[in-house]
Amino acid sequence: MRAALLAQKFDRVILDESHYAKSFDAKRTCAVYGDLDAGGSHLLNKRALAAIGEGVWCLTGTPLPHSPADAYPMLRALAPMRLVADQAKSWPDVTKYQDFLHRYCVVRMKATSRFRKIPVVVGGRNLDELRERMAGFFLLRTQEDVGIRPPVYELLPLMVPDAARRAADGDADLSAVLVAIDAGKTRDLEMHLGPLRRQTGVIKAPAVAAAVREEFAGGLDKIVLAYWHREVGDVLADELAEFGVLRLDGSTPAAERGSIEQQWLTDKSKRVFLAQIVAAGEAIDLSSAAVLWFVEASFTPKDMKQMSLRITNHTQTRQAVVRVCVIENSIDEAIQARLLMLWTAIREVIGDQNA
Repeated sequence: MRAALLAQKFDRVILDESHYAKSFDAKRTCAVYGDLDAGGSHLLNKRALAAIGEGVWCLTGTPLPHSPADAYPMLRALAPMRLVADQAKSWPDVTKYQDFLHRYCVVRMKATSRFRKIPVVVGGRNLDELRERMAGFFLLRTQEDVGIRPPVYELLPLMVPDAARRAADGDADLSAVLVAIDAGKTRDLEMHLGPLRRQTGVIKAPAVAAAVREEFAGGLDKIVLAYWHREVGDVLADELAEFGVLRLDGSTPAAERGSIEQQWLTDKSKRVFLAQIVAAGEAIDLSSAAVLWFVEASFTPKDMKQMSLRITNHTQTRQAVVRVCVIENSIDEAIQARLLMLWTAIREVIGDQNA
């Protein structure tokens, strides 16, 4: 397929979901942009898809999915002059990846074993400078720009018995978990937290249900509860059955999605929507509710953002509120705090790109 594409010439190469090409270590990034030579001093792009078009447009709602370092492949391939030194502004040359990484990211060496350490990004630095380098590179349209109010994001700490909190923490190595988060290694996170992650969700579910009952008693009309594991959805469905539950997950037939959506939008007796994060994260309108809680979270910010947007659109007249439920004083809470640090650095870079 790549050879067939390279045999043609295009006016525009449009890269949908372009955030997937965030590292030159990935073959898909090299197929699109080329291969780095001498650490980035040169880009070998004669067999790159980006080289066969008169112009390249990157389409994405999450241009920096993990950290400021994710901007490097796009800039190196499509706007390399933005990386050269500018003596008037005291900007160094960051054409090489390592120079870019250490100029705009806080990098720490973290041990993955007794014998191996790897560099991981734990935050951003010199972000005003990076934002200025990138000015005009993005054409950003926010929800507010098109008349939609974005959600308000909050953490919702849950108190559970000490024994339950210890069970949720299990024997997970918090240091190793945070290393995997900083490195954006989802597979490593699954390795460390796989079974424990499901157990944590099951432990949280009854506490979430109790909090939902309190919200309904206080006047809340409807709520969307986003989750990851089927067992967590089962607990929530049982606990909240009295409030009228609708559910959409991977087992829901495609032919039934539309009717479930319409029930949620029109039937006031259906007050709880259980949304599996991947299955219900796109192409569904849940805006008859203005409140969404993540009972479980995804390790990928993109999934969280897509799910959050299900309760926001032009018909939403209320301020949408998204809460991430965490077990107080647990590994669960520490994970979400670290993810929030990285996401804050990303927002600082792209937040004002309104060229």
